[in-house]
Amino acid sequence: LAELPARGPGADMIGRTVGLLVEMYGHLQPSGWRISDRPGRDTRRARSWLGEDLDALEEFTQGYEGLLKVQAVGPW
Repeated sequence: LAELPARGPGADMIGRTVGLLVEMYGHLQPSGWRISDRPGRDTRRARSWLGEDLDALEEFTQGYEGLLKVQAVGPW
């Protein structure tokens, strides 16, 4: 799944990872992404970009059988 960081905050690798988190949220500050206690505009934007990307991927790969990679960052 291609990363498109030129779209803005939430479309970069950190934003994409924030979009994948469950019951953890992030918000963007001048110094970078921070974990927050509730979803805000930045978390919603990141999840929206990820959802749009996954929808486009689903359309593009109709009938494809094989492996796909969705990259995330973090200590895993």
